[in-house]
Order: sequence, then C-alpha cells, then structure tokens
Amino acid sequence: VAQEARLWLLDEPASHLDPGVQEAVYSFLFEQWRHGKGLVMVTHDADLLLRVAAPDEHERVRIVGLTHGRVVFDARLADEGLPEHLGALYGVTMRWVDLGQRRALAVVGAR
Repeated sequence: VAQEARLWLLDEPASHLDPGVQEAVYSFLFEQWRHGKGLVMVTHDADLLLRVAAPDEHERVRIVGLTHGRVVFDARLADEGLPEHLGALYGVTMRWVDLGQRRALAVVGAR
C-alpha cells in the first residue's frame, strides 16, 4: 500500500485471522481492485470472495486452480461449474447453496 504498487501479489492474506477480520481484509482488497489495482491472490476460500465481491463483479473475478504446478481449471466466480472444479481440486464434493441474500459454496462430503 505504501509503495502504491499497481499490482499486488498476495499469498493467503487473511489466513489465521478471525472471520470478521478476514472479511474486512478482503473487503479492503476488493475496494483497491475496484479502484484499479491488479490483484493476484492465493486463497483456499472462494466463498470469502463471494461474500466481498458484488454479484455484478462475479463475472470479472477469475479463479485459477493449480495442482502440482499446473493449471487444472480457469473459471469465473460466477461459473456454475465452480463447485465441481473446486471439489475435484480439493478432493471433496461441493455445491452451490442458497442463503437467501446470496449464494455460497459448501462442502457436502468427501470424495
């Protein structure tokens, strides 16, 4: 932030933080993105992205899944197939769930 870099590379920027603080960190990062900063971020919590990105931004947020140094999928946050992609990557079964005000990603079982 202090260096006013145009591109930020972040590795799990909210790990080991309380849920409210995690959401505040990601909200700050998304606000920077909305103002033109480029963000490349490693995270294992795509649902946190869903909570801080406005629904009309979901098509602009890319999720790239990597395993063993290789890209295994490249999808948008709005992609209907995202739970299947993430589930295959993490070895679990995931699906979209409706929380009334928003959709969420949920782990529903092991593979």
